[in-house]
Amino acid sequence: MRASKQLRAIALKVAEVDDMLESLNATRVLKDLSGRQRQQLEDVHGSLEMARRAAHGGVVYLPIEVVVEILRCAAMTQRWLGELTRDLFVEDGNE
Repeated sequence: MRASKQLRAIALKVAEVDDMLESLNATRVLKDLSGRQRQQLEDVHGSLEMARRAAHGGVVYLPIEVVVEILRCAAMTQRWLGELTRDLFVEDGNE
């Protein structure tokens, strides 16, 4: 007998999701993005906005799949910041 697939989600406060949305907006202007990267950010942003609109009692339920995509975007942003910092360090060292 197969168990029915249950939607697994993480409950976050609306303010936490708003912070995530703000961070994703800032990431879009941080660096030129490839088409794939931009699409990934847009998809995650759209998923977050949809979950935010469905908030109940100040709580947003994010499906695990969306949380995984958010973490991928965070890792991508961390790499960009590392590259930016490295580039700035190299430029400062050459002057």
